[in-house]
Amino acid sequence: MPFNRIIALSLLLVCLIAAIVGGVRSPESPTPSVTVSQERPNLFQPRNNRIVSLTLQGGISFEGGGFDPSGAIAIRNRLRSLIEDTTVRGVLLTINSPGGTVGTSQELYRAISSLREAKPIVVSIGDIAASGGYYAASAADVIVANPGSLTGSIGVIIQGLSFAELLDTIGVNPQTIKTGPYKDILSPTRDLTDTERDLLQALIDDSYEQFIEDVAAGRQHLPEKAEDVLGEAGISKREAMTVAARADSC
Repeated sequence: MPFNRIIALSLLLVCLIAAIVGGVRSPESPTPSVTVSQERPNLFQPRNNRIVSLTLQGGISFEGGGFDPSGAIAIRNRLRSLIEDTTVRGVLLTINSPGGTVGTSQELYRAISSLREAKPIVVSIGDIAASGGYYAASAADVIVANPGSLTGSIGVIIQGLSFAELLDTIGVNPQTIKTGPYKDILSPTRDLTDTERDLLQALIDDSYEQFIEDVAAGRQHLPEKAEDVLGEAGISKREAMTVAARADSC
């Protein structure tokens, strides 16, 4: 790609971000200079009126702590720190994630919600923001995506394997000593009881209701039939936007 074209595209991106964030200013406010920061120190970079660019990449979980700069915990911590940062005018968060654990997705959602109260935050969906990835994205002021970006797949799942029949076939008899009736729930050495299955179903149903309520609150509406569409395995941004208005633009 020619060097001049790269510069032109870079300027176009900066202008687009500035226009999105600038829409929240009152008509009387002056137009300040804007700097897009990708969290890399630059001695020549102005320290005021920055638009910080962050990227959430991969599965969402507490695994790895805050050491991966594009991991969920590091992004959560950075979002929290930006709330009181007066040099930052807005945040662009790129999400490319198939989802992850419920708890960490909620941590991200709440961090974005808190930041949204202080300054504008725009989420840009890359290839995919499904399940917990979309959960987090729904808290932003604006969601933008490519026409082919995958969104949706809102739901909760618990999985396990049972080798009980195999163990019985080869003559292995597992022995378990436990202090409560559910301490070995989802053990691969035996099948679930009906009571255990009901208990786990109630657990994920509760998590699912939290999921739907938060998405509805973040997007400020949940159109009729949107819940069914969002629960599908993975739908394109174009389809999701048509039926459920899951993204604002592409």
